Amino acid sequence: MGGATAFLWLRFDRRLSLVTNWHVVSGRNNETNQPTHKQGGIPDHLRIYVPLSDRRAPPLIVKVPTSTPIAGLSGSSIRSMGARSTSRR
Repeated sequence: MGGATAFLWLRFDRRLSLVTNWHVVSGRNNETNQPTHKQGGIPDHLRIYVPLSDRRAPPLIVKVPTSTPIAGLSGSSIRSMGARSTSRR
């Protein structure tokens, strides 16, 4: 549906979290709650390309399902990822 920015955050419990904006995960405008995609699409997953230290290798591709946003939540959202969600294309 589109591209966006985010970053990975290593938590104290050694798990990674993806930090991005709420509209990226929800596919909705935070003021009107209307879909941001011109055809009304709402994302059911995020596909994250993680570059590896060896830049000649293809990036690690992580597919993370989205969840229903908490009512009234706007601004930044954090989606945790488990190690099982990683895969290569």
